[in-house]
Amino acid sequence: MSARVAALVVFFTFTRWRWLALAAVVTLAAFSGWHARRLGVEHANESLNVPDPERIANYQRFRALFGSDEDLLVAIHASHLLHPATLAHLHALTQELERIDGVAEVLSLTNALRIVAGGTGAELAPLLPTPYDRPNIETEIRKAMEEMPELVGWLISADSRTAGIWVALSEQGSHPEQSHRVIEAVRDTLLAFGRRTGLEAHLTGIPVQKHDVTAYIQRDERLLLPVAIAVLGSVLWIYFRSLLAAALPLAVAGLTVVAIHGGLVVAGLRLNAITSLLPPIVLVLAVTPCVHLLHFWYHGVAPVAPRERVRAMLDHLLWPCFLCAATTASGFATLALNAMPAVRQFGVAAAAAALLGFVLAVWMVPFATTNIGRFFRPARVPRVPRLLRALLLCTARTSTRAPRLTLVCGFAAALAMGSGMAWLRNNTDLVRFLKPGAPLREDTFWIDSHLTGPYPLEFLVERRDGRRLAHAADLRRLATWTTTVSRDPLVSGVLSIADLVRHLHRAEFRTAAPVLPTDDEVVEELLDLVAAAPDQRLVRRLLSSDQTAARIQVRLRAAGTADIATVAERFLASARAQMGPDYTVHITGALYALAQDSNELVRQLAGSFAASFFLVGVLVAWGVGSLRLGAIALIPNLLPLGMTIGLLGWAGIDLSTGTAMIAAAALGLVVDDTIHYVSALKTAQARASLPTIAARRATIAVGPALIANNLVIVAGFWVGLAGSFLPTVYFSLFTGVSMILALLYDLWVTPACLISLGNHAHSADIR
Repeated sequence: MSARVAALVVFFTFTRWRWLALAAVVTLAAFSGWHARRLGVEHANESLNVPDPERIANYQRFRALFGSDEDLLVAIHASHLLHPATLAHLHALTQELERIDGVAEVLSLTNALRIVAGGTGAELAPLLPTPYDRPNIETEIRKAMEEMPELVGWLISADSRTAGIWVALSEQGSHPEQSHRVIEAVRDTLLAFGRRTGLEAHLTGIPVQKHDVTAYIQRDERLLLPVAIAVLGSVLWIYFRSLLAAALPLAVAGLTVVAIHGGLVVAGLRLNAITSLLPPIVLVLAVTPCVHLLHFWYHGVAPVAPRERVRAMLDHLLWPCFLCAATTASGFATLALNAMPAVRQFGVAAAAAALLGFVLAVWMVPFATTNIGRFFRPARVPRVPRLLRALLLCTARTSTRAPRLTLVCGFAAALAMGSGMAWLRNNTDLVRFLKPGAPLREDTFWIDSHLTGPYPLEFLVERRDGRRLAHAADLRRLATWTTTVSRDPLVSGVLSIADLVRHLHRAEFRTAAPVLPTDDEVVEELLDLVAAAPDQRLVRRLLSSDQTAARIQVRLRAAGTADIATVAERFLASARAQMGPDYTVHITGALYALAQDSNELVRQLAGSFAASFFLVGVLVAWGVGSLRLGAIALIPNLLPLGMTIGLLGWAGIDLSTGTAMIAAAALGLVVDDTIHYVSALKTAQARASLPTIAARRATIAVGPALIANNLVIVAGFWVGLAGSFLPTVYFSLFTGVSMILALLYDLWVTPACLISLGNHAHSADIR
């Protein structure tokens, strides 16, 4: 009764107040379009960071003491790196990079300093003095590598064929709105350098990652929306064979996209790596109710007159379409439970799009078909193809004649495919989420294999009593721990103040080897020399100005967040154990925050799925009018989701930011077919005495619309395959796969579930 009343209200709105409603739609379009044009893209990916007060405080303190940890790493490769001409090119490149606005300092073989024994004690001298055409230049460099092994992996590779150049950004240059200009200037400089010298150059670093993510988001925004419109328009035209019937859903979907984008701007939000996938998804969510409405307009058994036909359309479909929009919105809305702002924004925006698309569809489609209905009648009304009708009939007979066998086969297939979940791993790879061939991905892996690990893990060590780290025991503990860490296979290098003090001690006291002093007075003296050094660039990156805090940077090989988080926690535990209770040790840095956020995101999405399952289950039970029938109807929807997640495991795809959202988001979508099927079953039940006959008639009646609707959904989601980020590509691909599996199970397993698990008594529930 309530559904019929709602249908009457909608019908009354577009018949009596249609021009007022039309004015409201035009106003919405104008208001949203005005704001949507200002929708920007995040430059610092700040919405991908989970707010953690303690971690944020540690990172802010770290940056206040030592500056930014987001350096650029340039690698120059040459078959004869130590040749005078190559060294001259390296020196020229170092100077060019120093002149870029936004660059604070540059460190390379040609401008680095080393500690030597002078006439009055330790002195600073160029690591590689000019001129470079001295006959013994290669011998000098190799000797420096032996005396200072810390150089290997930082400024030069072990095979002496690759040089590293470290570029530190200034405070202004590291600002999110300015760093992209610095990155572009560095890349232009490297490109010109390569053309001029013929040498191979590579660039990586967290600022580069942020820059490229922003560029890819802008690229996807320009590409995916037009492609989605073209794909969906083609599918709609093929099915309806009418340009107007294809254009009307696209108009509804386009208005929904503009409204959602305008809403993001009004809310003060910008696009990020996750919300960049919204346009094609919003198109799909808004088109699907239009497909069902137009399918009834063309194929439904109803009066021919436009108004009466629309009245019948609303009576028949308003309630199922509302339930579909509500369940879809519920599935996406549960993502708002996640701590990552980007995921929350994606979930809320997609949920709003599902509801807004429904509202616009149930008004604009009846309005158009009522007022210009004659233009929506093609010359020949497309009929269901014979082959499709035969397949639907075969499916209906199989599932109703042998329901238990159908269930056994369905569960067996789900078990076989779903068993792949045993191989799933929670892991977000920081670079592999870019497609093969992406410059950052290729450069990062090249540097990882030829020079050093591209990922910096930062540690902050302080005394609990707040005093200077000026005791021999302080440095000894630091050195012991860094030696332990350096043995880990994932570590490519460790740098700390203990390394600097070793070389200072050798130069000042002319010892045979760089060793740590054992006397506290000597340590005090050496630290005084450190404070008085004319060049403080390296010192200030390792020791705070008041010498109460030390920075230890651990370079990690390219790995996923699962390995990084595990190693980080293990290093932190060993540091606290070896440093003892008199010291505080904190792990920090952009890399650590990203690893922790990614892993926590995947764990929280399990809770989102549980909430999605509960909300969707309640809505389905409410919609079908029976808790028991609703529970039975959910079975054919859970099995395809389990199969999809199992496919991820079989394919060796890790759970990540994108793939972990599939289950929670897709659950609200896959039940749409079940809702429309049960609605059709209710209608068939009124005309058939046996449940099996009603189920067959429902399959034949609603099957074509479900297939058309799923073609639209899958096509829309698979537009995301052209995206730039593998997690969102996987999200698009496997959400589409889950829709295909859910369609098969709804047409094949759902009737068997209703007959077998309902013990032939489901008809009472349906009525």
